[in-house]
Amino acid sequence: MTKIFLSYARGDDEPFVRRLYDDLKKAGFDVWFDRVDMPSRQLTFHQEIADAIRARNRLILVAGPKAALSDYVRQEWRWAFELDKIVVPILRLGNVEEHLPGELSLLHCDDFRDDAQYQTQLAKLIENLRRPEPPMGALFGVPNLPPHFLGRPELLRRVKDALLVDLQKPVVITGTAARVGMQGMGGIGKSVLAAALARDREIRRSYPDGVLWVAVGQQPDLVKLQRDVSKYLGGQDDFKTVEQGQGILRQLLAQKAVLLVLDDVWNTRDAQAFDVLGARCRALITTRDAGVLHTLHGEGVQVSLFTETEAMRVFSSATP
Repeated sequence: MTKIFLSYARGDDEPFVRRLYDDLKKAGFDVWFDRVDMPSRQLTFHQEIADAIRARNRLILVAGPKAALSDYVRQEWRWAFELDKIVVPILRLGNVEEHLPGELSLLHCDDFRDDAQYQTQLAKLIENLRRPEPPMGALFGVPNLPPHFLGRPELLRRVKDALLVDLQKPVVITGTAARVGMQGMGGIGKSVLAAALARDREIRRSYPDGVLWVAVGQQPDLVKLQRDVSKYLGGQDDFKTVEQGQGILRQLLAQKAVLLVLDDVWNTRDAQAFDVLGARCRALITTRDAGVLHTLHGEGVQVSLFTETEAMRVFSSATP
């Protein structure tokens, strides 16, 4: 049975959440709603919430202006993410751009703002909740997102689409389809955006053998980084040279579906140490140098400075 945790802010529209709770219960779901299910145990409020989320399969976030500002709500869906639970956002009040957290910007969000469309949207939501969840690739070394992460949906969608294009076709992927890069000045947020993509559930479902993060940097120990990747993939890690590492990784990746994230690449040679992708693999590269992607014949996406509106949104979310 699908077990659901309802996450919301009481200041948005609690009567709507009560109605949703009742309808999901009628549909046969096991639903946790704090007004009904908060147990009277001698535990802290946070511990009770954590236990409730841990025991559920999915978390429905009822998005709205108050929920966007609530630390409790943020802790709830962040905890669900950490536990690899499915987070399902729905919009009750406000708008997606302002009131859906940036970390969730790549997720589909049903629109429940129009009461006249409630039954239609409810039917779609129930169908989604009943759909079995495919397995996801494990994360290796992927960093957490910062507290005030701002999703840039249009840019993220472009990169995500490039990473998923033609993935179901039984052909060897080469050239621009196999290597996707985000290029921009230092400190602009390329690594954070790459981490958001790496944590996306659709991305992880598309790469069931794992999403591997390789922190390259300006002066990398390439053999050590190759050994780390090989060890994760179940291969040997006693080789001595980059060329030997390439041979081992090429064999390991030949039949796997892996996303390799090469973060902060400064020169082409370093990226080429991992340019051994199998037919079901992709490389996501972050770099300051557009020449790296050009030499690798990869598809590049420019990461620019925030717009004034985006910058103010980050500023306002980070300050009282």
